[in-house]
Amino acid sequence: MLTVVGVLVWLRVPWLLVAAAIGVSLHPLAALAVIVVYAGWQRTLRDSKPTPAVEALFYQRLLSELESGLGVRAALAATIEMEQGIDLTAVRRHLAAGSDMDTVTASLKQALPHTGELAQAALVLGSETGGEIRSVV
Repeated sequence: MLTVVGVLVWLRVPWLLVAAAIGVSLHPLAALAVIVVYAGWQRTLRDSKPTPAVEALFYQRLLSELESGLGVRAALAATIEMEQGIDLTAVRRHLAAGSDMDTVTASLKQALPHTGELAQAALVLGSETGGEIRSVV
């Protein structure tokens, strides 16, 4: 057992995996329970809503795409492709399907809980009127 731990530490295996290996060898059922609880905890962390700072970064990327001359739909699609901190799969699906901007921005509103309502209004207004939305976003 000590040799296995030494090899794992020498290979620079993360401490969590070393602890799991020790737990499995000493008491498999308890280790399994700990692993399941840890996996559930990690899942809840990953499924949490984005922070205002993450949303602000999304809007900065969207603004840079709009300033480069893209239209609202194209800029939104390009920004979504770059985004990693927010789950925007529903918005991506609606854009790919060619849904109207009301539907696209409704999905965006759900994905961005802090600022989604303002973004929905600005993007719908800009796409329907062709007006300047860079100052709003």
